[in-house]
Amino acid sequence: MKLYIVGQNPSIKNWHAEIPFWGSPSGVRLRRLLNYVGLGDTEYSLINAAPNWYQRTPPPASAIDLPEDIKTAAAICLGRVAEKYVLRSGCKHVICIPHPSPRNRVWNERNAEHKAQYAIASFLRSINVEQQPPPQTHKLSRDKTGPF
Repeated sequence: MKLYIVGQNPSIKNWHAEIPFWGSPSGVRLRRLLNYVGLGDTEYSLINAAPNWYQRTPPPASAIDLPEDIKTAAAICLGRVAEKYVLRSGCKHVICIPHPSPRNRVWNERNAEHKAQYAIASFLRSINVEQQPPPQTHKLSRDKTGPF
């Protein structure tokens, strides 16, 4: 099943105009979340609901340009506005997480990233998307037989 990551509209902080979330602080957090749950850059498509809308206000319905196959795909929406447009398009497999912007206060809560990682991983399992195991963090322990 194809997986889309859907934002609202392009940021003026993007380093690459054609690729959403490229080089912005939001993109850094988003890729960290997706890499943690085992999604590489080739396993999803980053799109914006209104790719040509650069104002800070929510885009009008006439500016929405979602791919036709989103109805049969799965979508991780970044914020409520993107979720609204994806649901209107007829997509059946949708999860919404807070927009990964550093200005979004939700991310300041304790364990916010862990909650988002868990929600994304659960969503991916429910729609049977193959994931790599999360990276393991190992604590170095002193073994009595070791050199230290």
